[in-house]
Amino acid sequence: MSSAYPPSRDIPVTPLDIGMGWSSPAQDRAMHDIGEAAAADLRATALALGATVAGAFQYPNYALGDTPLEEMYGDHVARLREIREKYDPTDVMGLAGGFKF
Repeated sequence: MSSAYPPSRDIPVTPLDIGMGWSSPAQDRAMHDIGEAAAADLRATALALGATVAGAFQYPNYALGDTPLEEMYGDHVARLREIREKYDPTDVMGLAGGFKF
């Protein structure tokens, strides 16, 4: 079965949400960096414990905003861009936020 996510079902994973909250916009960059570090530490720990998460794709709803599309959609990125160009040539859906193809 072909789907945008996950691009491969070879590595079954369950998304994990790392929740954080803060009130000062001045802390946005620091909290982003902390979130990235927490996710990296969690992945490293899972690998060290023998989990088969190496090469697993990130769940788009939980991924940080600067996550490369390929880390979520793998080799499907080019096809997803073609679909967007065909059905949404003026990028109306781009106004809704989210990851940009």
